[in-house]
Amino acid sequence: MSLTKVTFSMIDGAAVNISDFGADPTGATNSYSAIVAAIASLPATGGTIYYDGRFLVNTTIVVDKAIKILALGGRGDGVNTFPTSYFIKGSTLSGPCFQLSEAGIVMEGGGVLGSAALISDTSPFTARVSARTAASSGDGIYVKGSRITLRDVTVAWVNGIGIKVGQNATEDGNTNAWYLDRCIANYNADHGISISDDGVKSDGLNANGGTCVAPIVTANTNAGVFIDYAFGNTFTGVVAQSNNYGAYLTANSLNNTLYGGDFEGNTTQQVVFATNSTRNSLVFPASNNDPNITTDLFGLTNDGTDCAVFTYPRIIPWTPVLTRSNGGAPTYEGQLGWLTIEGNKVTAGFRIDLTSVAGYTTPSTSILSITGIPSTYAPRVDSTIQGLIGSVMWEDSVTAFGGLVISMQYNTGTVIKLSRVNGSTGYNNTSNVFANNLDNTFSVWGTITYMME
Repeated sequence: MSLTKVTFSMIDGAAVNISDFGADPTGATNSYSAIVAAIASLPATGGTIYYDGRFLVNTTIVVDKAIKILALGGRGDGVNTFPTSYFIKGSTLSGPCFQLSEAGIVMEGGGVLGSAALISDTSPFTARVSARTAASSGDGIYVKGSRITLRDVTVAWVNGIGIKVGQNATEDGNTNAWYLDRCIANYNADHGISISDDGVKSDGLNANGGTCVAPIVTANTNAGVFIDYAFGNTFTGVVAQSNNYGAYLTANSLNNTLYGGDFEGNTTQQVVFATNSTRNSLVFPASNNDPNITTDLFGLTNDGTDCAVFTYPRIIPWTPVLTRSNGGAPTYEGQLGWLTIEGNKVTAGFRIDLTSVAGYTTPSTSILSITGIPSTYAPRVDSTIQGLIGSVMWEDSVTAFGGLVISMQYNTGTVIKLSRVNGSTGYNNTSNVFANNLDNTFSVWGTITYMME
């Protein structure tokens, strides 16, 4: 009696192993036909194919069912180690390795490596670059449909874009609500990740409403992340290093947001909002060591329209100290100061409660100064200072002349004069009334807002 070997894929509704259809897990022969057959075996309603090994593909695989493509094994880092399982984009394949056309497709783990990635010799990097350049053009994965998810997918060493989201110039349709989760796109000959509905057809911006979380894009020839003809997409925690640009948002990008990330070591610029790009934004936590993040930490070119940089505010305590130009020592009942820092914008709040200012004799010539703001957060020389002093809103502005102190000048105990001084009194505001008697218990409180260096 003959026996039939039952494979897991023969169980109704079970995941399908592409090797059961003849795919070669060594990568020595073309597995295109076997992979297509595995996909065709699934019902129109979807299912799962999985693979374990490396599989050569010489013709674009078009996925037109809402299926899951699952790789077995580890993820790798896309630089020093590759995933355990992956597809090899043949050097003669001029189109993408995968075209994902149907809404709801999920690709998890593994990915696509250009054949150049497999070269090993005494100088692997230069050899791989040469092999990649000699290979046919074409992207790694082309996300054409909406609601498609790539999770833990690596695309490296292809002679085109690593992961392209958005339809080609000759096509009409939407690529919306896409989702890239912890994907890696390194050493590709064009962009690492491109979000672009190429824009030639009349349908306009149609790579929209997508989310990209924690991608790693390294050493791609053009941009790590490229955004063009795209609207309302969100990028969180992008790690972009050693590309030409870390992130490049073109004139056709609108309302896209970058949250946090690590943009450094990119050749031309870290982040670019190009001329006529509109309402794109960069949101980043302020840095204790480098509060002016937009120029020092990033390197940002912002030529866009209504494009902005936002930072999460930090609260830093400081101790306000009251001094007088003609001497006298204050007796404190309480001292409280706080700095709210958003990028290079600082709001300094303070309250000082005193029981007396000993030595108070000539109010018409004395200047009360509040000092104590740490020099790291000092006002910029050309800063315009606006604030609330005492119980009266000071509506005028003060142009600073240098130095580190914000001063209040009083005369006859009733008029506050404000200045930022550095050997001179600078500009004085004489319009506000301060009714406290400086011989007795009194409080000085308020806020000032300025730009720091």
